[in-house]
Amino acid sequence: MFKVRKKNRLITYNSLGYHIVDNKLENRRKPSKVTVITPVYNSEKHLRKTIDSVINQSIGFENIEYILIDDCSTDSSRDILLDYSSKFDNIIVVFLKCNTGTPGKPRNIGIHLSTSKYITFLDADDWLEPTGVNAKIKVDHFSAIR
Repeated sequence: MFKVRKKNRLITYNSLGYHIVDNKLENRRKPSKVTVITPVYNSEKHLRKTIDSVINQSIGFENIEYILIDDCSTDSSRDILLDYSSKFDNIIVVFLKCNTGTPGKPRNIGIHLSTSKYITFLDADDWLEPTGVNAKIKVDHFSAIR
């Protein structure tokens, strides 16, 4: 367990080197229909548009578990993530203790934390059309029954 103070906020990292904001995993409801995983690194310019595109999905945001993993951003990305996390119970924000230099490790952490049958990835500088998650589920479901 490691403790670090960032902008007057004490962050306690687990032995795997990450911190789950507000311990949201402890109070999770039933598994969601789909998990969207977004690795974040210095993405303040596009991050709000990315997050809003997931919130506005046609399947209903209540059916989505949204895991965003910050890889030690030095811009305002963490503040943006904290803002959204405080407003939505199904937005799970994870802070990494050390920058990994690749989106692979944050994605793998997201997979490990996910509770959904379906998982999709969305980069922090991309966004989804309103039916994007629904279309992805249909494609994955069709592929699985073939």
